Amino acid sequence: MNDQNECSNGLPPENWERFAVFRESFLSVHLTLEDAEAFRRVGRFVYLLTLSGDPRAPESGESTIRSDMRGAARDLRWLQGFLQDIGRQRVESELAAAEAALSQRAAEVAVGIGAFARDLEQGTD
Repeated sequence: MNDQNECSNGLPPENWERFAVFRESFLSVHLTLEDAEAFRRVGRFVYLLTLSGDPRAPESGESTIRSDMRGAARDLRWLQGFLQDIGRQRVESELAAAEAALSQRAAEVAVGIGAFARDLEQGTD
């Protein structure tokens, strides 16, 4: 992919708000496709409800951007842990070669995401 905004999975970054409430990684675990779609619909509804009210200022008195960056860093830390867990599967289980390679890649990406999260955290101190 030449453009960092190109996405082969049908979830282009500019449409992130459609998926703001429930992470897709959550929806992919222990839910049927039908149930996951129901959660997506509920998520869109919850997101629209949040848009219909007056925006709240962060209680800490910090700027909205600083608060949003802190939230992004927390989401990245969650993603880092999720990918680390996928990475551990190649060590804890016998996997086919292709699956082991995916597990290894997840572990590698987790390191980069952790570094990116750290950068965001340092910018919000």
